[in-house]
Amino acid sequence: MVKPISTMPINAILFDLDNTLVDREATFTKTAEAFYLEHPSVAATASLDRVVELLLLWDEDGYSDKKEMFTRWLAEWPDCGKTSETLTTWYRSTMASMTTPASQTNAFLDGLIDKGIPSGIVTNGSSNQRSKCKVAGLDFRAEFIIVSQEVGYKKPDTRIFED
Repeated sequence: MVKPISTMPINAILFDLDNTLVDREATFTKTAEAFYLEHPSVAATASLDRVVELLLLWDEDGYSDKKEMFTRWLAEWPDCGKTSETLTTWYRSTMASMTTPASQTNAFLDGLIDKGIPSGIVTNGSSNQRSKCKVAGLDFRAEFIIVSQEVGYKKPDTRIFED
């Protein structure tokens, strides 16, 4: 028989990554700004605000199909000099390097460590999430990091959190 959660001892605290431990919208916005600044052909056709607005819309807070999203980017700015493959590589690398910790997150996790409370990260996404954890300083603060796609679940499948 399974005990009700309220009577079970808590042995760890688990955290999701995007919009919990890192500010995904700020990270994505910085990535959109980098796209604009790195591609003069984009800047020639639209303002920075418009590019960021469109990319945020197409991103759907991280839930968009990335292949479809990149197809839209390339259709809107065909002269940006990217292919679907090079845009995907650029995007993943830039998102990882621009990762912004959520305010006060690392201090909170440090407090858990100081109190001897183990914690871990369970995140829905690709192995690129590990790079984000590193940039945000989370990789050494968590006892473990579980990335859904690495264990057979593709975003937005919520079963990774249930398991």
